[in-house]
Amino acid sequence: MGAAVSSAVSGSLMSVSTARSKRRAVSTLDARPVTPEHQPPCLDVLPPEVWILILSWLPPHEFSRYRNVCKSFDEFIASRHFAILNLERHIGLEHPTVESNTAPDAFDKLLSSWPLTYQSIYLGIKNAKRLREIKWKHARFQNPSIPLSLGELTNLETLELSFSNLSGEIPKALGRLHNLQELSLNYNTLTGDIPALPPSLKVLRLNSNDLSGRIPDHICSLNLERLNLMHNLFQGSIPSSISNSVNLTILSLNGNFLAGSIPSEIGSLVNLRELYLNNNNLNGALPATIGNLIRLHKLDISRNELWGSLPSELGNLRQLQQLDLQHNSFSGTLPSALGRLENLVDLHASNNRFTGAIPAELGNTALEHLYLYDNQLSGCLPSSFGSLAGLRVLDVSRNRLSGYIPSEYSSLMRLKEIHVGGNLGVVISPSVHHESAEYAKLVASLVSK
Repeated sequence: MGAAVSSAVSGSLMSVSTARSKRRAVSTLDARPVTPEHQPPCLDVLPPEVWILILSWLPPHEFSRYRNVCKSFDEFIASRHFAILNLERHIGLEHPTVESNTAPDAFDKLLSSWPLTYQSIYLGIKNAKRLREIKWKHARFQNPSIPLSLGELTNLETLELSFSNLSGEIPKALGRLHNLQELSLNYNTLTGDIPALPPSLKVLRLNSNDLSGRIPDHICSLNLERLNLMHNLFQGSIPSSISNSVNLTILSLNGNFLAGSIPSEIGSLVNLRELYLNNNNLNGALPATIGNLIRLHKLDISRNELWGSLPSELGNLRQLQQLDLQHNSFSGTLPSALGRLENLVDLHASNNRFTGAIPAELGNTALEHLYLYDNQLSGCLPSSFGSLAGLRVLDVSRNRLSGYIPSEYSSLMRLKEIHVGGNLGVVISPSVHHESAEYAKLVASLVSK
């Protein structure tokens, strides 16, 4: 019976919608007034409570299709009475209490297409207001906006809506989630700026959207441990208020349009383990306060417009494993203090304006990949690199180097690539002892470069 009633109601509404469309078409083609016999059917021929009873047979995925058919219809489906009747017929009023929802059902995906009152009652019936965790990756809502009613789920600690094809702005209602600790809206097409968010937040992932404007100061006042804003459209400078984010362990601002200098206040983030500022329009010198980040494991400031000499304070970053400086305008010598980075595995300093000798102290590190190409380095390759037992790639091409490839390199059994072309003349030392066929082949290949 329910299916038959639903079909009949849908048919009636379709005729109303079709009649309205025809009326608009006639009005467009013929400016004459519409006579009473041409008026479309209207929902005011029956009392509202009767229409609500009839319309309640429409399945939840159907009635949103007929919004804007007429003002009365929109008022009916926005009423509390309609929501209760409709939901009772189609999903029931008894649902278990759960604390986690990691897979949205067909009704959950309709949430943002319903009127706010309907959304609220639906969440109440589903006992969603007791949820502590929503993880709806790839949710694909029927309406791509973030449901406003999620702001009512004040027990939420985790909200994840990543990869869900969401668009529009981040609703201010999320600021009411005073227990929220983790918010992930990444990999969508959200626009606008970042609204005020709850101070309870620890992890904020908004990366890979179309968010714009400046990075707001109120984000820096949160007690965040992880902040990911990469691959958006943010402009302006990195706010000096970033110094308030002392609990940050990961900060990702790469892939935006940030300009200005890196603020010296960055040195206040003493708990940082990963810092990504690459692929922006940052300029100026790297502040010496960077040396305060003694827990840093990864530092990427590549592909900016940074210039000047590297501060010797980089040598304080004893836990650093990856340092990426490529595609900037750094000049001066590579500081010998880099040799104190005994955990350094990857160093990318290509496409800069470094001069002088390659510091022999780099032989004290754990380097596996060393890229120094496209600079103005001079002198000889350091023999100390023979101690880099894990070295796999050495690229010093297109500099002003000369002299021999030291014989000590013959012990580098993991070395897969060495590039020395485009220099003043780097040749193989006559004292090299080819201890393996693999190394002999490698060295022989260098002669032709």
